Amino acid sequence: MLGYKILIVYLILYFRGAGQEVGRSCIVMEFKGKKIMLDCGIHPGLQGLDALPFVDLIEANEIDLLLITHFHLDHSGALPWFLLKTKFKGKCYMTHATKAIYRWLLSDYIKVR
Repeated sequence: MLGYKILIVYLILYFRGAGQEVGRSCIVMEFKGKKIMLDCGIHPGLQGLDALPFVDLIEANEIDLLLITHFHLDHSGALPWFLLKTKFKGKCYMTHATKAIYRWLLSDYIKVR
């Protein structure tokens, strides 16, 4: 769903991953001049840059806040890449439980890959 967006009142949603597949969950919401990115997941069946959300369509330096909804890799697996390889300077939030499980899950994922 490249470039697909829905306008709801004054909320604009940009789907930068997932859509009609499991994996690469990533939605950028724009509201009152602020941009919030929901999730930054990987596609579990793909490798390398192909597994990432469509990051070339995201102006990372314009994202004010990144919110990880939960620890599953299809929602959080691309986070290290996004934080290290883009110009994102905003804050990243997740629950304490997600953070604890995410660290374990990501280290296990790296060992398997």
